Amino acid sequence: MFFWIDFLAGWMGGITSLIVGHPLETVKVRQQAYNTSLLKTVLHTFKYEGIFGFYKGMLFPIFTYGPSNSIFFGVYANALILLGPSNQDHANSISSGTALDIYIAGCIASIPQTLFYSPIEYIKIIMQADTLVSDDRKLGRETKLTPAYRNTLEAFKYVYKTRGLLGLYTGLWPTMIREVPTGGIYTLVHQKLRYHSLEEAGLTEVSKEIIAGGMAGILSIAVAVPMDVVKTRIQTDDPLDKRYFGIIQTALKLYKEEGSAIFFKGMVVTCLRAFPVHAAMFTTYEFVTGLYDKIK
Repeated sequence: MFFWIDFLAGWMGGITSLIVGHPLETVKVRQQAYNTSLLKTVLHTFKYEGIFGFYKGMLFPIFTYGPSNSIFFGVYANALILLGPSNQDHANSISSGTALDIYIAGCIASIPQTLFYSPIEYIKIIMQADTLVSDDRKLGRETKLTPAYRNTLEAFKYVYKTRGLLGLYTGLWPTMIREVPTGGIYTLVHQKLRYHSLEEAGLTEVSKEIIAGGMAGILSIAVAVPMDVVKTRIQTDDPLDKRYFGIIQTALKLYKEEGSAIFFKGMVVTCLRAFPVHAAMFTTYEFVTGLYDKIK
């Protein structure tokens, strides 16, 4: 049996979560790229770019984050079919899969999602990092600079023209290392909270979904922050004057120049963003799949 509904539900959940979380994602990227505080990043973004500065780089994701999450949840649900004979019924596979099946299915689902989304995230990152910065890469200089790209399409065309398809996949490997294990954590935490720990808590179905989805987002993303910092630095590096060459060299250079604290830069805003984003994601996803299970 092939579960097509999860592709649709994942698509809708992805769009919902993007709308909720993009502003804080922009703040996180700028913190990691320029090693600045949360407050300073927010104030300078608003001062120089206004409220729309927090939505930079959203054009590509708004059209592609839905398909990206469609891939993740669709592959995840169908991977559960292959991993266990008890997972053949949709409702049963979602609520009763074993912990190992759920974790492995989440890891598997992250691979095609990352291959699809990596170029999109790269363009989003360079658009979000394209801000009013000083020459020493510290956010906050009192000088108004001209953005490198007028819009997302211009950034995409420039990268493709100057560096080809491989240029669009800058940062693929740190993205893959970040996404695959956390995909398993993400699905496992949600499923076990939603269908086990919270089952007897006397909460409404929506409340269970919000808590389980939010906690899954926080726990899976929190462990990924160090690799996320490495990825951001590789992706925001100047291709004409490169400072970072690969995951290990980048990590060592960051540690030597900026200390261990840099690997947790953006942790606060990442966790603040994670709860509402993934609560919205899973609430939408479960709402759509729940309708399917009722009317099929």
